[in-house]
Order: sequence, then C-alpha cells, then structure tokens
Amino acid sequence: MSILLFDGDCAFCTRSAGFITARIKPSTVVHAWQTLDLDELGLTPEQCSTAVQWVGDSGEIRSGAAAITAMLREAGTGWAELGAFGELPGIRTLAAGSYRVIASNRHRLPGGTPACEMPD
Repeated sequence: MSILLFDGDCAFCTRSAGFITARIKPSTVVHAWQTLDLDELGLTPEQCSTAVQWVGDSGEIRSGAAAITAMLREAGTGWAELGAFGELPGIRTLAAGSYRVIASNRHRLPGGTPACEMPD
C-alpha cells in the first residue's frame, strides 16, 4: 500500500492531510512523517521536512507536487484524472513551481503557524 507523508508539526500540512483523507479519500495511506520509521521507507527527516513525500508499493519515492499527483492517481474518479493531468509535461512544471511557492509560504497560509516555516 502506498503512503503519503506530511509534516505533522505544521498546522497547514495537517489541515491539508485532513482534507485529503476526508474529501479525496485516496487508497494511499496518509501519515505524519514524525510517526513513522523513515529508514524503512528510504527517506530522511530532511526530505520530509522540506516536501510532502509519497512512497509507492514498489518503493518508488516522489516528492512535492509529484507526490500529490501520485496520490491523486490512486484516488477515485475525477481525482485520478486530475492526477494524470498533473503529470503532463507543461502542467508538471507549473505544479512543481506552485508547490514550491506554497511550501515555502505555508506558515503564512490559513492554519499556518511559525512551526510551519521551512527549515533553512
């Protein structure tokens, strides 16, 4: 089963994870990275503190916007198509840039706190 890891210390990320589980309802398991054995998943705390991570059944790892599109691909009708759309070359570039802007400003977004600031 694939897993999506988010920053459980960030209120914005926690709210986003709640939205994913309540509204999108992917087959992907959604967990705060702080509660898991990252070594077992092939990830580091540094990777997880800077971007959402997705680990597929085969061990494939995707970060940031690519993690979100992978999770969407495993969701129901409509969401899976949105995930496929997000993987198109031009859209993928736009999504990656948008993700970086959101991630670096998550402490300023609704629900964000100083704990949401990205590490230097």
